[in-house]
Amino acid sequence: MFDFVLITPPSPFMIDDSVFPFLGPLYLSSVLKQNGYSVHVVDLFAKGSNKEIPPARIYGVTSTSPNFPAAVKVLQRIREERHNAWMVLGGAHATVCPKDGLDAGFNQVCVGEGEKAILKIAYGDKSIEIVEEPYISDLDTIPFPDRQAIDMSKYEYKTLGVRATSIVTSRGCKWNCSFCCQVWPKPPRFHSANYVLSEITQLKAMGYFGLSFYDDELLLNWERDREIFQGMGRMEIVYRFLTRADLITEEKVELLANTGCLEVFLGLESGSDRILKYGIHKGTTRAQNIQAVKILREHGIRVKTGIVIGLPGEDRESLKETETMLDEIQPEDVDFTILTPMKGSNIALHPERYDLKFELGYTAYKSIPGQYVSTVSTSSLTSEEILAARDRLEKKFKKEALLR
Repeated sequence: MFDFVLITPPSPFMIDDSVFPFLGPLYLSSVLKQNGYSVHVVDLFAKGSNKEIPPARIYGVTSTSPNFPAAVKVLQRIREERHNAWMVLGGAHATVCPKDGLDAGFNQVCVGEGEKAILKIAYGDKSIEIVEEPYISDLDTIPFPDRQAIDMSKYEYKTLGVRATSIVTSRGCKWNCSFCCQVWPKPPRFHSANYVLSEITQLKAMGYFGLSFYDDELLLNWERDREIFQGMGRMEIVYRFLTRADLITEEKVELLANTGCLEVFLGLESGSDRILKYGIHKGTTRAQNIQAVKILREHGIRVKTGIVIGLPGEDRESLKETETMLDEIQPEDVDFTILTPMKGSNIALHPERYDLKFELGYTAYKSIPGQYVSTVSTSSLTSEEILAARDRLEKKFKKEALLR
């Protein structure tokens, strides 16, 4: 019997959940093993991985909001076989909605960062239903994710032809976009450049020569990021990452172009200044969106953009502004999603402040084409009109992206 079995539920709403591994349980696996506990990770995420769930003293299930229903199914599956199984829920949804986990039947819920909390749970104090420990100020004290705990060969992703995997080098975000549900406290915390380059060295030894950074934003801590990118250039590692338009500058992009950056994903959200300022408090402008793409394009870096349809105040004018912006910038690819308010976001906490009607649930932001739904409407657009607008824009710009 293992001390811990850590489980990643499936995400059936995703186009392909065999792209990147879920790193949260892998961090916990490293911490537990470092402290002498036996651990087994069950990866229900990747297709073709071993789905058997062995006996354990404690079962830990991670969950985002969209796959919370899948986490509950895991709970039910284990309880059918082992009625007294001790079940713990962690992850983003547990942090924002701990009561959901307890109501579903989990014995304990881990709120916030799990690396310290999991050790408290391991010590066996079962009287605490909601386990929450102080956030870790020095992220470098956390060991690398235990990628050896799962079958990494079940994950297949290439960054423009190069075998790649994911990495996270910071926790948190300094902005307050109204649609975002933040699970990390402010200010953001960062792994040091030395820590990150050591992890990248390990990944290179595993056969990965491409990386996708899943920090909320890179380029925020430029002195650190510059050192990381320069090190990756020396190692001949290509990479892509997510960031904001207002963090793109000529100086930064020139270095990116010379150190192996192949693509930048920009969360543009909308082409309407009214939506960006009053609807979501993004802190960026349409002009900044256009300028950021221009700078990246001039340096030969591929641009992928994120657009959200159905933001507070969305109307036909704002949709037209988004469409004309995309006509002008011509990104290589676009993700068109529909706003899905999440518990814990400013929209969900203060609905009276926004021109938006919505239902809270477990719908995912990003889904399989043809399976998108809209749970939002504005004073100008019905939910059906918002869904139709998303589908129309995707058909137009995804088709053009393929032609380019």
